[in-house]
Amino acid sequence: MNSTGERDRRPTPALVWVWLHDGRTLNTAPVSFQAAGLDRPSFHFRRLSSFGLRRRPISSWHKHGYVCFLLPSLDLTICQDVERNPGPLTHHSTGRANPPPSAISLADKPSSQAQIATKFYSRTDLLRLRSSGPSYLYQSSLCLLQALGIFKYRGCRAGKADKARKHAVHNILPISSSRRDCRSLNIQLVTSNGVNPSVLKPLRSLLSSSLSSNNLRFAICNARSIRNKVETIIDHAVGNDIGICIFTETWLNDLDSVCIADLSRHGYLFKSFPRQSNRSGGGTGILFRDSFDATLLDGKEHNSFEFSEWILKTTNRSIRIVAVYRPPNSSASVFLDEFSSYLENIVMCPEPLIIAGDFNFHMDLVHSNCAIRFKELLETFSLSQHVTMSTHISGHILDLIITRSTSDLILGPINVTLPISDHFFVECFIRFPSSSISTKSVSYRRLKNIDIDAFKSDITSSVLCSDTHWSNLGDLSKQYSSTLTEILDKHAPIKTKTLVTRAKIPWFNADVLQFKRIRRKAERKALKSGLSSDWLAYRKICNRYSALLKSTRASYYSDLIGQCAGDSGKLFKLVSFLCKGPNVNDLPPHDDPVLLANKFGEFFVKKIELIKDSISDIEVNPPYSDTAAPAVELDSFSPLSVEDVCNIISTSSNASCSLDPIPTWLVKSCLDVLAPSITRMVNLSIRHAYVPDDWKTAIVKPLLKKPGLELTYKNFRPVSNLTFISKIVEKAVLSQLFKHCEYNAPLPKLQSGFRRFHSTETALLKVQSDILMSMDHQEITLLVLLDLSAAFDTIDHQILLNVLESDFGIIGSAHKWFASYLSGRKQRVLINDRTSDDFHLNCGVPQGSCMGPILFILYISRLYHVIANHLPSAHGYADDTQLYLSFRPNDISSQDHAIAALEACISDVRSWLIYNRLLINDSKTEFLVVGSRHQLSKIAIDSITVGNSTIQPLNSVRNLGSWFDSNMSMSIHIGKICSKAFHGLYKIRQIRKFLSPESTKTLVHAFVTSHLDYCNSLLFGVPKYQTERLQKVLNAAARLIFRIPKFHHISSALYNLHWLPVAYRVHFKLLLLIYKALNNQGPLYIKEYLQPHSVKGHQLRSCDQGLLKVPRTNFKTFGDRAFARSGPFLWNELPLEIRNSPSVTIFKSKLKTHLFKLAYSLF
Repeated sequence: MNSTGERDRRPTPALVWVWLHDGRTLNTAPVSFQAAGLDRPSFHFRRLSSFGLRRRPISSWHKHGYVCFLLPSLDLTICQDVERNPGPLTHHSTGRANPPPSAISLADKPSSQAQIATKFYSRTDLLRLRSSGPSYLYQSSLCLLQALGIFKYRGCRAGKADKARKHAVHNILPISSSRRDCRSLNIQLVTSNGVNPSVLKPLRSLLSSSLSSNNLRFAICNARSIRNKVETIIDHAVGNDIGICIFTETWLNDLDSVCIADLSRHGYLFKSFPRQSNRSGGGTGILFRDSFDATLLDGKEHNSFEFSEWILKTTNRSIRIVAVYRPPNSSASVFLDEFSSYLENIVMCPEPLIIAGDFNFHMDLVHSNCAIRFKELLETFSLSQHVTMSTHISGHILDLIITRSTSDLILGPINVTLPISDHFFVECFIRFPSSSISTKSVSYRRLKNIDIDAFKSDITSSVLCSDTHWSNLGDLSKQYSSTLTEILDKHAPIKTKTLVTRAKIPWFNADVLQFKRIRRKAERKALKSGLSSDWLAYRKICNRYSALLKSTRASYYSDLIGQCAGDSGKLFKLVSFLCKGPNVNDLPPHDDPVLLANKFGEFFVKKIELIKDSISDIEVNPPYSDTAAPAVELDSFSPLSVEDVCNIISTSSNASCSLDPIPTWLVKSCLDVLAPSITRMVNLSIRHAYVPDDWKTAIVKPLLKKPGLELTYKNFRPVSNLTFISKIVEKAVLSQLFKHCEYNAPLPKLQSGFRRFHSTETALLKVQSDILMSMDHQEITLLVLLDLSAAFDTIDHQILLNVLESDFGIIGSAHKWFASYLSGRKQRVLINDRTSDDFHLNCGVPQGSCMGPILFILYISRLYHVIANHLPSAHGYADDTQLYLSFRPNDISSQDHAIAALEACISDVRSWLIYNRLLINDSKTEFLVVGSRHQLSKIAIDSITVGNSTIQPLNSVRNLGSWFDSNMSMSIHIGKICSKAFHGLYKIRQIRKFLSPESTKTLVHAFVTSHLDYCNSLLFGVPKYQTERLQKVLNAAARLIFRIPKFHHISSALYNLHWLPVAYRVHFKLLLLIYKALNNQGPLYIKEYLQPHSVKGHQLRSCDQGLLKVPRTNFKTFGDRAFARSGPFLWNELPLEIRNSPSVTIFKSKLKTHLFKLAYSLF
């Protein structure tokens, strides 16, 4: 009561109970506590082991409901008569902090503290103190505690009226930000008279640094090889929400792309800085969230340590992080000198600074001379080291986190968590904004949930199918699109969802989650007991958990590869994802995708205009190239039946265009109800010689020409994609066009592009055979490879229509259809699902269409007549043209005559192309002189002239994916193949742990044997040591599949795989080409080499054997290798039963069995 008789409402000093874990002795005394806004309430410390490791706050019940007081560990400022415990003792066998002994007697302390008394409370005393009941805080103090986030009130069961009462403060339990922080809750309590200034720290800065979501979890770890620990690292980083992690001893190098790609997923990116010297091991790296931008500023390997310096940026903040690794055998004196020199520069950086890594100093040994000198060095540069717990299994502090002494960058305690090697993860929070939660809006349709029968029923009852009297193609096309779009919106409407992008591990399943809980339980038990046996059990469970992660991940990716086995496109994308990480959007920097799309569209159009303008500035006299008109003309296209259209649709791929009303696979599913309408549209287009405008609009995606090129517009090529219906109409027209050309107006015989039974391999086989036969006749061949600039995009429509009419007899409605197809074409550029404006095209043919490449071949058909006026032979594959001329180097005049003839041919070719609005890229034309070493020594050809450029001869050229050298030895080609194949094997080797043997065989076929088999028909007769190079690749692939040790025999593995040796694979390819050519399934120029064996005037039994004539040659290394001789020679060696096989499938089966028996001596 006060002087006025009223009750004194001023709160009395709060009696606060603090529960601490000591493990042995209960030691408590009344002390004082000072905080901003607190009036120094007296409080007692109480220790009770049963509550030491509780993760949730202790709540007390009284008549006003539940009340709890949360106090984060180590956030208290203790003054006057309380100081921190020096820390737990370390158990060297486990590397973990064991519970400390009972309160240390002051008699064991230095004499300066001898007068401080320690008061021990018995159990009875503590129970008596417990019954003293709660007291109250001032309202201002309560508001401050609520604002600081360390006071929570759970509500009151007595009703709303009781909520206004004074909140009782009961037990305070130091609540850590992590379950592992409980190890740092040991406080030794002493009492004294007066204030000890040495233990005073600003309370506000500590209390205000609550570990909120705006701060970032930072970690360091010595991994001792990351390669086999990717699963554990990713699982720990995602599970603990680590924002930045520094790794030392990564043991990575530049070839570990798969490992780096594995870490650069699931919301994270990883950048490595390998050791710069030739020594193994070492290396540093940084793992960070993909919302950050990390840049390597510096990195070097000194004599005593190596480091990498990174700067991480967010929207408005940046931080500099230095990863340091000091090998344990390096000189400490040398390190201190070199590190001191480095610190002189780095400490002056303007950004917040963190230096972290493995320094290999025992910082826990207070008498260690190296540790003392290192601490002095840090003090010299005003730096502080924050790690106080053992980071190594030996119990020592080796991994350090260093910041500026004046910086408040480190928040809260530093914790030691998961053991990943002989080192633990060391983690803490730093005052750096974590990445904001990123969201994205996704629009989708639930296409898989569509009821196909109901979908068909709606189509049948729609106007599209009910009205069969459509006469206007434009109206029918619009009705087709609108009807299918409406029905699709009904069954699978577009839904938009805002997703929060979170790190997700795809192989993390229920079994892994359950075992992770077991691991956490074992860890809590070890933390609570501190026994060596519990820590050993925990380590064993960690190892088993890591093994489970590996096996689960392997099963996941093995299943994915098995699902992609039949789709090479998906298989390549999957392996590219595994080996290269997430797909990077290779586009120029931009903020607005629509603006970038418009810029691309303008660039593509302007590029064509510039080429056309440059062509117009050149005056040429076109060479004569008259062609006789075909006797039979194509006046119109025949209408198609429903069955014909169904066959075209069923054999088409499932690729769709964004302009299609429904996906292609859904069209095939509903083909029985849609086929009549599609057939009607195809026939209306053919009958009326009309192509609707929406069929002539292409979606263009800019693709980088080659990986690694600069992201500028000139390095991108446009790839068109048209609607599915337009492709169906094109295929219907093409089938009739090919049939007309086959019988009445043949396509150029020496043009192999985009033609049935033709390929790059048949084209190269023809050119190589001609050159080898010339070398066999002791001749030299001049080979020129022409390069055209944007050939498909500069075709003049009127010239093309004239060629179709005059050279191929396309007249009437058929000619009008092509005129409609070419006119009014448009394209839109697509970037990130956003399209540009429409850009009108008045020249060119779309490359992504079925018709475009064929029209280009027809367009340049007269070019081969121009070439024939100068050279006996040439060859083309689409816009790649090869000119070659052979001569015998008897004297200088023959050389000059050959060069003059070649240059005259090039000049006429160039003039004809310019006259027809095409342009040779003179500077990119390549020139190769081929011959034997003896014959090449007789000539001296310095260059040839191509337009305004002088082209010098090269030692080798790349020709349609193969490599020709000046001696036609194919050694460069074989070297390139081996390099590609072993690179593929290395990638597969890095992901082999994910794969089963069958999945590995699938990948080996896609990435290794496909390279070995490409154009291997060119390798017949090469020296044995060259084929052995390729055989080593095949052997290495077999070892990888079965995981056979290096020095074990490989023949049995090849036999079990049923793989032919490389030499027999060459024979198999050549014989297959011969069989197809003899049965009209190959190019005509290949069949011309295969003449039946006959003897004039005699009828021999060999005439009925199907044998071929083998021409005579002079040199085994030249003529015998040419297909003109090697093909008939190998064919005649086959048994008659195989040569007379009725089909290609049966021939391949019998041939494979025959060669397999020969290779492994099974006869």
